[in-house]
This record gives sequence, C-alpha cells and structure tokens, in this order.
Amino acid sequence: ASVGLRAPVAQGLMSLTWMMEAVALDGVPTAINIATDFRSPIFWDDSVDVFAKIKEGGDTDLLVMKADGSVCSLGRVSDLVR
Repeated sequence: ASVGLRAPVAQGLMSLTWMMEAVALDGVPTAINIATDFRSPIFWDDSVDVFAKIKEGGDTDLLVMKADGSVCSLGRVSDLVR
C-alpha cells in the first residue's frame, strides 16, 4: 500500500510567487506588506488561476484557486510602494 500524498506539494512558496507576480504586473514594488492564508495543498500538477482585485485605497485582495473551484490561498497586499 502506498503512503502519503498523491503527488509532491507545491504550496506556500509557489502560491506566494504567483500572487507576487500578479502584483508586479503593474511594476515591481519597492516596498510591500502582504498577509497570506494557505488553505489547502496545491500539488505540482494542479492547474490554478490567480485573481487580483484592487480595492479603493490601493489595497489588493488576491485569490489562488484550483480548476475545480477550491480556494488554495488568499492574500491581502497593503502599503504598496512602486
């Protein structure tokens, strides 16, 4: 019998990298405050989408979602300086 997860996990750092890529599309920040919540595992072969919503005042909400609609990670960016 096999033990463990079905595939290698590519969670925290990969998810954070994807969120930072979304933030950097309008230019690389020189300072940033980001809070993250890693909700469920992302396996190396999962397809994901990253969504960013810029709120009034400049804060940005980030969402990493698997193709099946499950939320993997959430993030909030504040104090962004470009």
